[in-house]
Amino acid sequence: MGGSKKFTDPRDQNRSVCYDQGAFPAKEIEPYKIHTFQRELNIIRQINHKHIVRFLGHGKTSDILYLVFEFVDGPDLAKLIQSQGGRIGIPQALPLCFGILNGLAYAHHVKITFQNSEGKSQTFEGLVHRNLKPQNILVAMKGIPGFPKLRTSDLLNV
Repeated sequence: MGGSKKFTDPRDQNRSVCYDQGAFPAKEIEPYKIHTFQRELNIIRQINHKHIVRFLGHGKTSDILYLVFEFVDGPDLAKLIQSQGGRIGIPQALPLCFGILNGLAYAHHVKITFQNSEGKSQTFEGLVHRNLKPQNILVAMKGIPGFPKLRTSDLLNV
């Protein structure tokens, strides 16, 4: 989620959210980009899994289209590994691996419904994470410590 920042949710002062501003600068919006933005919104609205960062909403200012996600209070996996001298032990790695695989398995089998260009409802099965790497796996340090979450914005249908 390039350019993401932590904010307090204006609808719930007790919840932090993450605004992702990296994908769609409004000044450069072309019709196909609006279509792509709407299509991705439709997809990520339908994803609901404990190991995938939850989508909360979207908005537009005069110069940017943005997405709102839950805030994961912790580092990405690359920073976590780096903070521990470049490696983590098996007791810490196993739950991380199982959580990541659990989220990926859900994404690979989720059924997504959307309207095609003729306005007909169409369903497809399976999303692929386009950019799976340690920097795109967030590790929660509050709630359930070491709980991995895949970044939603890197999921794409097959």
